[in-house]
Amino acid sequence: MSPVCPGVKEDEPETALGYCENDAPHWRYRWFRQCGGFAGSGVVEASCKAIIGLACQTGMHWTVPGEEAIRTLR
Repeated sequence: MSPVCPGVKEDEPETALGYCENDAPHWRYRWFRQCGGFAGSGVVEASCKAIIGLACQTGMHWTVPGEEAIRTLR
């Protein structure tokens, strides 16, 4: 059987469909919005980038205990 679209592997549509069917109960975007929460990952990703960016300066070397202490403080 040929692919659905050029460049798409034959099993990719079935894999995507299985993901949607299995994970749909976890997609509670309306509930998150009603509770005042964010439904996307952009806010979390931007926050992580800002926090890590503040902690990483040229020439700095982190140890695991040092990183954990800074993360706790922030």
